[in-house]
Amino acid sequence: MRFSDIRGGEDLKRAFRTMVDTGRVPHAIMLEENDGGGAVMMAQAFLQYLFCRGERVGGDACGQCPQCNKVAKMINPDIHYVFPVNTGTSLQFASKWRSLALDNPCFTESEFRDALGMEGKSPFIKTEEVNSLLETLSLCSLQGGYRATVIYLPELFYPIAANKMLKMIEEPPQKTVFILITHNPQAVLSTI
Repeated sequence: MRFSDIRGGEDLKRAFRTMVDTGRVPHAIMLEENDGGGAVMMAQAFLQYLFCRGERVGGDACGQCPQCNKVAKMINPDIHYVFPVNTGTSLQFASKWRSLALDNPCFTESEFRDALGMEGKSPFIKTEEVNSLLETLSLCSLQGGYRATVIYLPELFYPIAANKMLKMIEEPPQKTVFILITHNPQAVLSTI
């Protein structure tokens, strides 16, 4: 996903480009969207621009380098996706998440739950998830650059998990970026 693939959001695209081009990338970014909005697309375009190792032309990622290809396919080992599940961790549902996000990046919460087989169940982001992520982020980047974590629906953190995550968001390892995509920012732990 490149910025040129997204209609609208020019101010946000410009802000993201400026962050990367000036080397002033914040360690945490929260994107608010309506259910079915384009925040997942925007996050992916930002990550592709951030991770691009080719020549960025016209304010966009090259789209050709190995990093761009990995980000576009959502298989970059330095990008982690965290989302609410009803059992286990996000990693167990990674292929379903990837299929959903690549086929329909403007999916709704209902489509998300259907794709992951959670119809009628209440998913949350649990402490087990945060512990796994903290362990992963304690290791160095596999490709020598940035590491990123996209957290879809941070308003669905269990309170204990949110507090554990807060410490990492406040003091992340160097070159680590968190992108939080929320539909209800008022429900996200206020300190985050």
